[in-house]
Amino acid sequence: MKYVCIGIGILLVIIILWFICTLRKHRAIKCVCQKSKQEKIKTLNDALEPFGYIYHEKQDIFTSGRYIWQREMGYCRFYDESAVSLNMVFDCEPVPFFYNGKRWLIEFWKGQYGMSTGGEVGVYVAKEEIDLPGIFSGTFYESVTDEEMLPMEFILKKNGRVLCERYAVHWWLTGFLLGEYSAPNELSMEIKITFPDCEMRNSFLEALYRLGYAKHEVCVRNSTVKIYFTTPKSTQPMRKWRCLVRLAQYKNRRNCCIYRRFTNYFCTSLDKISYLGCLYPRLYKLVLCVGRLSNKNRKLKKFRKRCQKSKKCRHMDICDTNKKCESVHSEENCHRTPCKKDICNK
Repeated sequence: MKYVCIGIGILLVIIILWFICTLRKHRAIKCVCQKSKQEKIKTLNDALEPFGYIYHEKQDIFTSGRYIWQREMGYCRFYDESAVSLNMVFDCEPVPFFYNGKRWLIEFWKGQYGMSTGGEVGVYVAKEEIDLPGIFSGTFYESVTDEEMLPMEFILKKNGRVLCERYAVHWWLTGFLLGEYSAPNELSMEIKITFPDCEMRNSFLEALYRLGYAKHEVCVRNSTVKIYFTTPKSTQPMRKWRCLVRLAQYKNRRNCCIYRRFTNYFCTSLDKISYLGCLYPRLYKLVLCVGRLSNKNRKLKKFRKRCQKSKKCRHMDICDTNKKCESVHSEENCHRTPCKKDICNK
């Protein structure tokens, strides 16, 4: 009789807890449905502002703004090498070249950024050489100024399915899909960059061909270059951390599954995140860390300060940018892949 009473008590507790959870879910769903779309967008963008991202309703993606704290951080190879510690696993393709007396870097990324799949194109200019013993030694790049920003465009695909399309005059063009899990080799990018003159275009093309890009992977029309970014040609910084990469991808897949399971009542990221904000505050905070370098703000600022203290003035040899690329060919002869204009309904 004693054990029967205990069993009945445990069953009653379970029923009460289930009832409370169900009631909270219904209240959270009702709260989301009662809010207007404009109100939800404003609330979400206000929450994303400290992280440097903006929600785009049309494609249901997250993008980076122009005037954000990441712009002050610049770029160096250390960022890519340490990305796996932030559960970011991606293919990267740095393309350094010389133009107008400066050393430029245009880099592409595609892969898994925590709980989101995304792509990036960044434009930087070398400012200094840094040497932090035991941490990093090499070139540090600053983000370009407003006058140096380039018109850029990319289409991110997963196994041929279009995930997002982005176009802007920017220094760091990005697009991230929350809750989408991908391996980097499943993704491809069609990237277009328009340069201010043929001299800069040719310098960039020479750098691409030196990396090993074939003619069917690069198309040229006037001052615009189109690149098919599938398999990176440069050495990847994450190859030596294969165990960490697998662990990070396991966490990313698990988190994406949890996110989709908890928010399966809604279709868009806007409603899903609003729902999490009402019901699961901890998961809500985790979801807000969209994209690159969003949850290591203080550590990156410390690293940037150390870079400034240790900078060295070194002479950089400027290559002959007047040399024309003999491999430039017309867009009519390039390999084309079909482009889907419809954005997938997540």
